[in-house]
Amino acid sequence: MAYGTDGFLGITKQGSWGTATTSWHFVPFVSEGLNTNIETIMPASILDRYDEPNPLEGLQTVEGDIVMELNPLDCAPFLHAACGSSTTTITLSGAVYTHEFKLTQDRFDTNAALTPYGFQIYRGVEQAFQLTDGQANTLEIAITAGSIVQMTTGLICRTTSLMTKGTVSYFNSDAFTWDQASFSLSGAAVTDFEEIKISLNNALEGIVLLDGTKRRGKIQRNGYREIRVSGTIDLPDLNEYDIFMAQTEREMIATLKKTSAISSGYYEQLEIIIPSFRYEGFPVNIGGPGRVTVGFTGRGVYNSGSATTMKMTLVNTNANVL
Repeated sequence: MAYGTDGFLGITKQGSWGTATTSWHFVPFVSEGLNTNIETIMPASILDRYDEPNPLEGLQTVEGDIVMELNPLDCAPFLHAACGSSTTTITLSGAVYTHEFKLTQDRFDTNAALTPYGFQIYRGVEQAFQLTDGQANTLEIAITAGSIVQMTTGLICRTTSLMTKGTVSYFNSDAFTWDQASFSLSGAAVTDFEEIKISLNNALEGIVLLDGTKRRGKIQRNGYREIRVSGTIDLPDLNEYDIFMAQTEREMIATLKKTSAISSGYYEQLEIIIPSFRYEGFPVNIGGPGRVTVGFTGRGVYNSGSATTMKMTLVNTNANVL
């Protein structure tokens, strides 16, 4: 009998497409839904019988989500996987490092849109599952009042196999909580958000080739990258509604910052900057006798001055992204 408490999850950055690595970073996680599916191909031939033809084995696909509580030492590889580019600087020698994650305008190679990652998942029974050539198609960071901050990564992988499970070790790092979050619009603090979700969609697609295999041959983009923001906001006045009606674009900054210092004056934190945020929906309605809140939606618009739609900056004690 297998239990989720026996399981673990490891991630590793691949140096090239199709080449697995063995240097694992094990991360705490809430749940995973990475499934291997085998499609069924049904022949259309008529066989002088009422029963359907014998099925043939079709395409093998591997994809799904990883949900984790966002902490400053374990989120970095997932941020890099989703953004595709990062730079690291020494903020305080031997103690504090700043990692800036940028939305890449390049392709990793002709096979992969983004840096490929491998994953090791032990599900509490016998061997671990090894997934290779994983691409982060989506990333969502959810900040909800009264809760731990969650991050969900949607993956598309090329292959899966079984492997001998690894020896697990973890960083000692607590997740961010809602009271460590702050927000600003156009440089002014906003304290009326009750929930906010920031989502990145890389518009990736697995490409099936005539290459003699039943797996996807490539994972590349098949559309525009999108940044979306949604949430719930209290309605003390109509200021935000007026901005919605004017379709004004403003800089939105979400900051998660620990309250205990790494070193004097330095704190672990994650800052998400959307240089040009614009509301798409701001429905003001009465749903009953209680408070009036607004479930808004919006998007990040490419900002030519910043040359990006979103940028994330992580400060922690790890010199490496992975």
